[in-house]
Amino acid sequence: MEYETDYVIVAGVAWIRRTRVETSSGRVEESMWLTTFDGDQPESHKADAGTMSVERGEIAGTAWDLSWSALAAPFETPHRLLRRIAPTRLEGINLRGVFRFPVERYAGQLLPSQTTAKTSASG
Repeated sequence: MEYETDYVIVAGVAWIRRTRVETSSGRVEESMWLTTFDGDQPESHKADAGTMSVERGEIAGTAWDLSWSALAAPFETPHRLLRRIAPTRLEGINLRGVFRFPVERYAGQLLPSQTTAKTSASG
């Protein structure tokens, strides 16, 4: 069995993952996962990968279009200061892009001061 995965984390908002699994019989499944962090529990959605990638796609009404550039050269093992907390291969990246999602669902988390101001102004 072969397993490949690419993922990106949009801090505090979402986790996006593309996975390719090939079984020993040769069956291949490519899927995309989107997990959003809204409310008490994360919400996850799975879809056939098709042409989607961690850079761009849409699942369950949430669309994303991301790009990033390296902040440091890739390395095979984590820096000695990160080894205790990051046992996987890491690369320094800077995320840039557009992540479109239903803002009204996340307004309290994204703009808590504006939500409070509107509530106190109207009540």
